[in-house]
Amino acid sequence: MAELDIRGFVTPEQQINFDKLAETLNAQSAAKAKAEETKVAKKAALKKAFEGKFNTKDFLTGTVHDEHITNRVYDALEKVNKYVTENDGATESMVELFANPIVRSIATDSEKLKELERKRKEGEAYVSKIPGADPVKFNEYFKKAAYLSPDGTIPDDLSGLDITRDYGTYVLENAPIWNAGAIDNLITKAGSGSSTERVYTKDANKKVRESEIKIESPLHMKPILDKSGHFTGQFEMPHVILKDGDEIIQQDVIDESTGKPKLDAQNKPIKEPVKMLPLEDYETITQDKGANGYIRQKITEFGLDPDSTAGQNYGRKVAFEALNASSKAKTRFSELKGQAAAPITKINVSTGGGSGSKAPTINDVYSRLKVFVDDKLKKYKDNPNVYGKKDWVQINALDSDIRKVILAEARDATGNNDLGIQSIKIKVDDNGVMGIYDVKKNKLITQITEQGVNVAASVGTPSKNLVISKMKYKAKDGKTYTHAQLIDMGYTEDVIKAAKANGNLKNN
Repeated sequence: MAELDIRGFVTPEQQINFDKLAETLNAQSAAKAKAEETKVAKKAALKKAFEGKFNTKDFLTGTVHDEHITNRVYDALEKVNKYVTENDGATESMVELFANPIVRSIATDSEKLKELERKRKEGEAYVSKIPGADPVKFNEYFKKAAYLSPDGTIPDDLSGLDITRDYGTYVLENAPIWNAGAIDNLITKAGSGSSTERVYTKDANKKVRESEIKIESPLHMKPILDKSGHFTGQFEMPHVILKDGDEIIQQDVIDESTGKPKLDAQNKPIKEPVKMLPLEDYETITQDKGANGYIRQKITEFGLDPDSTAGQNYGRKVAFEALNASSKAKTRFSELKGQAAAPITKINVSTGGGSGSKAPTINDVYSRLKVFVDDKLKKYKDNPNVYGKKDWVQINALDSDIRKVILAEARDATGNNDLGIQSIKIKVDDNGVMGIYDVKKNKLITQITEQGVNVAASVGTPSKNLVISKMKYKAKDGKTYTHAQLIDMGYTEDVIKAAKANGNLKNN
């Protein structure tokens, strides 16, 4: 058999060049390392490029909130770095597309904080000029209303910030930033004045004597009399009593030294009527920003709507108590020694009694009233920022003897013996004539004339034009009262006449 030649089908044994192989592997490894290095360098370049465009300083507000903004910037950088690291094929445009929403959010929030801080500082400057407003509390409540979380921190998400809202006004009207300094400022602006009052006092031997005192005080502070009409040595502002229909509303008497209710012999709280500022005075007082803010704050704290009737009544109570407390501290009095109780004019009143007729002594109420009213109206006109356009004088600002005469004139003119001083006021018309006017209707009730109001200061010849203010009566309890005291105690002329008729009062 012929021998098969298979040489063409057999591969010759190959010789492996290990040096060449090692060189190839090294080249491949180097290429791979270079590629990785290039990728890392590219990612680093992308990160650096973003960091260059995203400068922290561009977002700072120049306020205490910069820590919040800085933290937001660092967080954004970490998010971008993570995105680049996890995406090998990321390009600069892809990174910008990813980062832009984050950057815009930080930039928008930074601008909002800047604007709100600008408004806060503007409000702080305004509030600092208002007596009774606390700038520190204003700042606190402004931030709470504008952007702070309930825990006092800035939330991460500020997308809900509304920079168009008037947070300053909101805080002024609703936040507890007010104090009684507003009331003290009103008293200071009003200034102190002097007036005189006739009072009955008890000496060391408990004997009652009439004297005249000079009062140095703001806002027409009046002497407080006890139930017998004797001066207690204390003063208070003119006021009205809060009523529910005919029922007088009572409250506990508070001991100023302890802040607790005073107790009677049975260990029960002593009660007193709730006193309020007259409505016309209240309306004047609340024109002052500071006083209005303080009063509204107190009404709100009590749980009432400041614009409701109940809220207004409570506000008048707050106003009276605050003004009265501030005024009491500035009130002084001294007894006038050896001085007549009032200017006296002798006026002969003919009654047809011949030479035996006596001439009564007349208290020249008209002249005293004219001087007082002119002085007050000038003060109101010269201080419009304090009193507004007030062109009238309240009756309760007058001396007690003048007040009684004016009230009697008003009652005679209206036929209403229950008419109170809170319902009338005094104005001067264009001709310089004084008149008694209805408070609500602002209409003339009667003119005030010299002959009509000059009052007898001592008992003399009877006359229809004379009110015997110093006539003395002895009551069933054995005590003696003057006609003026009875009027002060709330008895009307009709009641006094009836008491005399049935023997309960006898001429002394």
